[in-house]
Amino acid sequence: MQNNFQLIKNIFINFILILIASVFSIFLLELFVNSFLPQFDPRGMVAYQVNDEGVPLLKYKNQSMRQWKNTGDYDVSVFSNELGLRNHKDIKTNYVDEIYVVGDSYSFGQGVEESERYSDQLEGLINKPIINISIPTDFQGYDRLINYAIKNGANIEELIIGVCMENDLRVYEDINKGDKKDSFIRESIHFIKIKLTEISALYNFVTSVIHGNRILSKVAKNIGIISKNESYDLASSSALMNSKKKTLLSSVKYLKIIREKYKIEPIILIVPSRSLWLGNNINQADEIHKTFIRMLLTENFLIIDPRESFEKGGAPMDYHFKYDGHWNAKGHQLVSSIIANQIVKNNLKKFD
Repeated sequence: MQNNFQLIKNIFINFILILIASVFSIFLLELFVNSFLPQFDPRGMVAYQVNDEGVPLLKYKNQSMRQWKNTGDYDVSVFSNELGLRNHKDIKTNYVDEIYVVGDSYSFGQGVEESERYSDQLEGLINKPIINISIPTDFQGYDRLINYAIKNGANIEELIIGVCMENDLRVYEDINKGDKKDSFIRESIHFIKIKLTEISALYNFVTSVIHGNRILSKVAKNIGIISKNESYDLASSSALMNSKKKTLLSSVKYLKIIREKYKIEPIILIVPSRSLWLGNNINQADEIHKTFIRMLLTENFLIIDPRESFEKGGAPMDYHFKYDGHWNAKGHQLVSSIIANQIVKNNLKKFD
């Protein structure tokens, strides 16, 4: 009996010693990476928050932050104004014929400099002030962002809503329903990864090395350590296909709510899903894309769809980052020219 107790005691002591040594080693490695590889330092990285009114915003205000991707796709600066929005303009200023833009991470300009976003390039092409209030979110978030901007002095009469076909389409009436256990696990893992990205230079270094090595990347994807970067499948997942009609009706309904609530005739900028060109659901994605646009046109929404222009050269993915999937600077430039051309052609009469 005493021998068993001694064995358990020794195992416990050894476990504690190994744990202390491991923590100390990680601490030293963290210090080393911070000191000699400053590009992986998480301090000053872009972070988001939701305020007391449920409005999604940049976490830090009146400062520049850094948006960096461990796949090597981009490393850009992000300025947050006094309202927590990525824009140097003061929305309280009485501009002439200003156009507001709201949308998710594509319209926010993830991975590109502020001056490279389609909204900022559009300003130079049509010689009108463009105020971008976009943040990674969905239609509910767009609604709250518009309301937030108005409360802070914005006079929104002309509006472009960037609709991401990958993650904006959903049954908004059921947004808080679903498999709570699965959602909790998924969100918990995502939260842990986000927090590690924000606080650990070592984590950023290790994930960057893994992403940069084909074999390590494949192994990590297979065991679920890193994402497979297949978010484009969201637009043609079985869940969406099985409830396609309900999903599309709910999404169009919410856009109508925004239009009626703020008495604005918005321009709907379609952000095509990558599943139109990648994956195993190309036909389904095509059906969803065309059906959604038909439904919007039936409700008399004005539409700008850059899909044809993306596909014209035969390489639509050239307008996206290799791993991250958002539009690169080339993609934003193309979209800005498409919007400008439609305005010049008077297809969008409200901008005359």
